[in-house]
Amino acid sequence: MKDLRNFFSRITKQVFASNTGDHAGAYKYPADLLTPLKATWQQGRRRESTPPKLPQDATLQYLLETAYHASFTFDEERKTRFSAVICEPSEATTSLVFSKAREFSAHELMRLAQVTTNERTMIGVRAPEGRPPEIWGLCSFALMQLTISISGPGRIEVGRNETRIASLRGGAFVPEDYSGGAYGIIADFLSTANKTIWEGVDWPGGVWSPEAVVYPGYFLDIINRVTR
Repeated sequence: MKDLRNFFSRITKQVFASNTGDHAGAYKYPADLLTPLKATWQQGRRRESTPPKLPQDATLQYLLETAYHASFTFDEERKTRFSAVICEPSEATTSLVFSKAREFSAHELMRLAQVTTNERTMIGVRAPEGRPPEIWGLCSFALMQLTISISGPGRIEVGRNETRIASLRGGAFVPEDYSGGAYGIIADFLSTANKTIWEGVDWPGGVWSPEAVVYPGYFLDIINRVTR
């Protein structure tokens, strides 16, 4: 019962903090995300893949600031919300490549945001060294790549796949253990069970890989693990 009380107390405090922000110090801006992003980019990587090298600082700051400015735009009365993934088309799945790449700008992000959703469709962005970033198309996923998500005005999040690394909301850093309201906190609360299941699956050869996994057997193994 004590653990349950502590759990709901944590939910209340974190949801309140996420809505009010902590402005005891100076406001934070996209450039302030570079330090935590670079410091933790290689942490928590999965066994089957290694995160790619991050873009150069100047390019990374441009990507973050452009996405941040796009968050304040509207198409008629619709807010701009989107997720962008920094990768090449060959690194993404279910890709739709434009015949001509588009400028990576707040205006283009606003336009494309109206035909995407944060969950299912992402804006594919190429960030070649020494050249301006550009939008190459749309995709559904890109393993281990940098993602930049906008959920509302002034709300920006950077991460890898579905893992949040750092984010800003209301000019303040969102607490590291806050994952999007009560739903996210409950997911965090169950993370130990999730890790136990993942580590307990009998992967072919001992390591997960897209080529080696036989999915029917994989799901059966997970079901058996859960019912033990």
